[in-house]
Parts: sequence; C-alpha cells; structure tokens
Amino acid sequence: MSRLADAGGVSKSLLFHYFLNKKELYLYLWEHAGRLYREKVRKGDTQTTDLFEILCQRVLAGCVFMRETPTIYLFILRAFLRKTRKSGKNFRIIIRQRFFTEQRIYGAGRYGPVPAGY
Repeated sequence: MSRLADAGGVSKSLLFHYFLNKKELYLYLWEHAGRLYREKVRKGDTQTTDLFEILCQRVLAGCVFMRETPTIYLFILRAFLRKTRKSGKNFRIIIRQRFFTEQRIYGAGRYGPVPAGY
C-alpha cells in the first residue's frame, strides 16, 4: 500500500480511508479494469450473429486493449491466472466468479439467456 500511495502522490492513510484493506482495493481495481476492457470490446461490437465474426471482433478488441493499456491488461491477466497461496484461494474464486458473471450478463443482453448448467 505504501508504494501505491507514493506512486499516486497520496498518503497511505487516505488509501485506507477509501479502502478498508488491500482486498477491497484489489477488487476495486479489478472491477475498474474490467469496465475499461468491456468498454473497449463494446466499441468494436456490431450486430452480427455470425459466431466467427463475433470471436474475431472480440479478439481484435482485446488486442487493441493490450496495445493501448498494457499495464491494465497485465493486471487483469495476473489476477485471473495467478496461482495463490491457500489464503488467497478464496480471492481468486471471487475474481473468477465476477468475471464469468459479467460475461453471462453481457451475453444474455446480446444473445439471450444462457441455459442452466453452463
């Protein structure tokens, strides 16, 4: 938290004023990074129903996101894939659940509801 506060030019106590602990800060950063990614993907979104065209659009939007915001992309990648100690296992589960929930919501809004069990 100290390095983050120094880099941001704020006091460590100010960070703790807005975020009770590191976990809350990390979850906020995860959600913010996810919002930025979704905005980028939606900008390139068209109304096509061709699966391969949709996949191509999303991959290209992801590439643009990686190129324009490499630090945020690496944060998302590390948060999603990092192997954690046992104490961090629940945190990784939370990150993955939020990710898949966001994907279901986006997909349901665009393609209709996902059948139960998927």
